[in-house]
Amino acid sequence: MVTRRPGSLLEVPLSYRLLRLGGGLVMLATLVSVGWLGYQAAVEVAREMLRAGWGGALGAATPGELLLRCTTDFAGGCSQVLNSLWQKALPLDTLRLVVAGGFALGMLPFLLHPHRPRKLPGQGRWATAKDLEGYLDGKGTGWYGLFEGKPLRVPPMERRTGTLVVGKSGGGKTTGYFQPNLLLDAKDGWSAVVFDLKWPDEGGLMEAVRYYRHFGRPVYAYTPFSPDSARIALLEGAEDPQEASHIADILVPRGEGGGAEFYANLERMLLAGLVWVEGQEGRYSLRHILEVVRLGKEELKAYAEVRPQLKERIGAVLQVREDILAGVVAGISGRLALFENDYLDRSSLPGEGAVPWERFFNEPSLLYIGIPQEHLEGGKGTALLWLIKRILDREIHRAAARNGGTVKTLTSIYF
Repeated sequence: MVTRRPGSLLEVPLSYRLLRLGGGLVMLATLVSVGWLGYQAAVEVAREMLRAGWGGALGAATPGELLLRCTTDFAGGCSQVLNSLWQKALPLDTLRLVVAGGFALGMLPFLLHPHRPRKLPGQGRWATAKDLEGYLDGKGTGWYGLFEGKPLRVPPMERRTGTLVVGKSGGGKTTGYFQPNLLLDAKDGWSAVVFDLKWPDEGGLMEAVRYYRHFGRPVYAYTPFSPDSARIALLEGAEDPQEASHIADILVPRGEGGGAEFYANLERMLLAGLVWVEGQEGRYSLRHILEVVRLGKEELKAYAEVRPQLKERIGAVLQVREDILAGVVAGISGRLALFENDYLDRSSLPGEGAVPWERFFNEPSLLYIGIPQEHLEGGKGTALLWLIKRILDREIHRAAARNGGTVKTLTSIYF
């Protein structure tokens, strides 16, 4: 048995919506009736005009044909005669009655409003068990606190939305909301993706690893600045030119404006080509790109010279002034400096220890992503987070496609 949550006070009940639909249909029928009465009057006038000899003059044998020919006979005066006779033949009293009655009846449902409880400021109250019916029956998921000693949980479908938890630092967001939800996810058989931006601090979101291991669930820890991290191939799909361009957009965000955008466009164009070559040649390494651009502009030109397809893609960049090209190369070097880290480079490549995405989305599992805060200061690690999100989005879509449109295992993402 599923208990339906009470709707919003602003929601219009189904019965009222059906009444309003009926009212709209009545008004539409009124317009159709008026048109029909007007058409019948015009046909009757056309018959009279046929008997008066207008048909022979216009070559019309039926009332309908006469109406068609007469309405387009502007020079012969037929249209003026037809219009004059038609206005006299219109049943004006009947039309007024139909229009007034039809629209009055059709508007009536729109004047009816469902009863809504009215509260003045200060008249709010705490919820009662009746208000929260459907949240206290023990059949929900997640954790939203306790109510009269009973856990407050929500139906699975209702939880499939984004939840913003607002609170100052030290306000209890992790211990009061995230940790209980992660514990219940592990117990109830949900998968979870946890972004912990305070790794390697003990406690906090790292507790999720203990929860999932306690219930015997698989745990994949992507901690790219440690030697024992799982792998996520950040450049997966780079052999596709569109994906390579998407990755370049992540590494060089758009919208800087002014002269900076000119250099940024050149950086994106150059990066898209270099990323594409990484995919084509099977390396998928951002550090290799960093090493190539750090060799300097002349070595970069030589690198492209022996790769005709790359040269074709980045030729416009290589032809700019030497000082501009040097600035572009220096800009890319700065953006990729984070990937000089040996551990990050290893954990960002395909190979042994990669997260088994198909298994992850087929059985309750935890993907723990731990990034030290020091690598996020000043926006240095923002591109890394977006690259991880790109892969996560890609794998979610693949998992949903394999399962007919939804992921097999319900999955929470904590960020």
